[in-house]
Amino acid sequence: MLLVAPKAPFSMSQLLPNVINNESDLVLLSKLFDIETRLAECSVHIGHLLAACQEIDRAAIVLTDVNIWTWSAPRAKFSFRATSKEMSQLVTLMEALPEITKTDCRLEGTKYNVQMAGEDCIIGKKNRSAVIANKVDRIVLIACYKDGNDESVIEAVKKVAASIKQKDGIQPTF
Repeated sequence: MLLVAPKAPFSMSQLLPNVINNESDLVLLSKLFDIETRLAECSVHIGHLLAACQEIDRAAIVLTDVNIWTWSAPRAKFSFRATSKEMSQLVTLMEALPEITKTDCRLEGTKYNVQMAGEDCIIGKKNRSAVIANKVDRIVLIACYKDGNDESVIEAVKKVAASIKQKDGIQPTF
């Protein structure tokens, strides 16, 4: 899977005005700038989310801290629960991108911490961007198209939600 890292010409505050910040819920937010926001709430394992994203064309992952929500932060920190295999897959994706300037991955018990430098912490493919952040082992995914239309964004997010549902047995709602 060929990955490129598009630079995002928008701020996190523009993307996240209506995000539900809940430790027990995963929020799938589909937003094309000024179009209507649709949310799906559920809980999901990081490995299932990675698998779901990889199944979708133009999938991407941006790592940032749930408590920062800004591109201007000097460092972003993303912590999550994952198996060694899942961590290896994520690191492989990260290292494939020359735009990522620094990656520091270390094991702390059952938690991995990934620290990256500000807005360089982007894993992307074509024009799709997404944001993953966490509290404990619950994460937030935000899917956003820079180019596209409302229907294409919603369909992509529904595919992610459907894949997660199959793996985690949950029922996302829109």
